[in-house]
This record gives sequence, C-alpha cells and structure tokens, in this order.
Amino acid sequence: MSEARGPSLEALVRDLAGKSRALSTDLAEQSERLARRARELEEDLGAAQSLLAASAGSAPGDGNGNGKGNGSGGDASARPIEDLERENRDFARRCVQLEEHSANLANLYAATYQLHATLDPDAVVNCIVEISVNLIGAAEFSLYLLEEGKGDFALRVREGELPPEITHLPEPVYPLEQSAVVEKRTLFAVEKQEGPICCVPLLHEDRLIGLLSIYALLSHKAAFTPLDRELLELLSGQAAVALVSSQSFASIDRKLKTVQRVMDFIKKG
Repeated sequence: MSEARGPSLEALVRDLAGKSRALSTDLAEQSERLARRARELEEDLGAAQSLLAASAGSAPGDGNGNGKGNGSGGDASARPIEDLERENRDFARRCVQLEEHSANLANLYAATYQLHATLDPDAVVNCIVEISVNLIGAAEFSLYLLEEGKGDFALRVREGELPPEITHLPEPVYPLEQSAVVEKRTLFAVEKQEGPICCVPLLHEDRLIGLLSIYALLSHKAAFTPLDRELLELLSGQAAVALVSSQSFASIDRKLKTVQRVMDFIKKG
C-alpha cells in the first residue's frame, strides 16, 4: 500500500517544486527587466531636464514658438514616466499573482502532507475535516465512508445543520451525490437546488471509499475558487489513499496485537 502511495505523492511534490522554481525564475526576470527599465528612465529624465533647462534659457527670444517647444518637450518627458507607471502596475499585479500562486502551492502541499503524515484512521478523518473547513471554507458538510462487506455509507462527520442526520445509507440521497458516485468524479451544483453544492467521491484505484458532500460555504465565501477545486480534486484521490493506508495499518496492528497476546498467554502457560 505504501509502495502505491509513494510514487503518487512524490510526483505531486516534484510538480509543486517545479512550479515554485518556475515562479521564482519568472519573478527574478521581471525584477531585472524593471530595474533595467528604471535605469533607462533615469537617463531619459536627465536628458529631458537638460532639454527643459535649455528651452527655459532661450525663452525670452523664442516668442510664441517657445510654448510649443515646451509642450513637445513635456510630452517627450511624460511618455517615459507613463510607461514606467504602467510597467510598475503590471509588475505589481504580476507579483500579486505570483504570491497567490505560491500560497496556493503551499496550501496544496500542506494538505497533502497532513493527509499522509499519520496512519491513524481517526487522524486522517480529522485532516479531511480541517482541509474542508480551513482551506476550502466549507461551513456545512458531511463525510460518509463505505463500510467494507456491507456496502452501506456510514456517517463519520457531520458539520452544520443542513446535512442529513442519517448515520447509515444504502446509497446516496441527493441526485448530485448519486451522479458523483456513478461518474466517479467531483461534481458542482450549477444552480440552487436541494442538497449539496458540491460532492466529492473518495476514490482509490477506481474503488469508492467514501463521499464528501458540501452543503454551504462560510459567510465570507461567495463561491468555490480555482484553488478550492484543486483541493477537492486532491481530496478525491489523496484522502482515499490515506484512508485505505491507515485502515490497513490499523487492521494489521490489531491482528499483531492479538497474536502477541496469544503468544504471551502461551508463554505464561
């Protein structure tokens, strides 16, 4: 199980590291370009100031032509300033985008790390809850896990008042949940309707492990962001892997403890 999980996690980490390096390189190039443009502007401003000083010195003998010349010189010096201001705005906007992208990558990495940092099934469930609340901003949601051998959905977590209080379900209740299970992909409600606004099937090697249904977001969030969608896609696969790994470990650990108790009993006998 760990061998199957390892390559997937390593690939994700390598992808995040590659994107971070690309962003750093892009930011460095943008900084160098802006610094070069600033030096060019300083030279242009020096030349413009010299031109304006010369025009001011010849003002008494210029007559009406002086005003036109100053206007032309003013336009020439104003253009580089406008160009730099525009580039500064573009650069600032680009920096904000890079910072947001870096923060998104950090959140994705943190979410993945949290899911795979423990082999305790309850701790994995708590990680799913923390990601849903703190990173995605879910206010009302439910987490059902499929019970092995029974085929029923058992309620593990219920947050808020909107999710149903039913603890065991033979199958999903709402159409969006049923479609997500059948299609085996994350689905979002396209319009207001009864039931969840998003449904995430937890899949491990195309096998359904559980179902995360989000019914409402926190008050400060109007809708899902692109990062939210990436996190939900990550939960669909990585949360399922973490759950299967932790459940397998817990099962083996219980069997080993049982065998150990039997061996201890035999030794005492």
